[in-house]
Amino acid sequence: MLVNDIDLIENEKARDKVIKFILNLRDNNKNFLIVSNSDPKLKLNLPFTKVIHLELPNEKVRMEILKKYIAHLNQEQLLKLSEELKGKSVRCIINMCNHVSEYWSTHYQGVEKTKPPFKVYMQLVQERSCN
Repeated sequence: MLVNDIDLIENEKARDKVIKFILNLRDNNKNFLIVSNSDPKLKLNLPFTKVIHLELPNEKVRMEILKKYIAHLNQEQLLKLSEELKGKSVRCIINMCNHVSEYWSTHYQGVEKTKPPFKVYMQLVQERSCN
């Protein structure tokens, strides 16, 4: 079972119910595997067997992600964005890239098939927060 973003359930009682349900499934099935991710800063103390901490992406990884999702920006712009995204997760970086594309297509529908300019990426990165 893949449990994604359980830490985003803000209601503590609801989150505890979900965790209890998952643990009951695990306890009743020997071959049950739980894969979960959560923000370690929240210290949810999930009672799972093994915890693996993954490091946040370094500059090289951030650049690879940005080049894949924002190929139209030049190297200098990508480096500036990468620096702005230091300390962010891979998921956060990808979500930001997707958000800019959605924002651009929603707000600038009249602009003929252009791609979002660098300043839009910087503005939205500075406005949005994620882990």
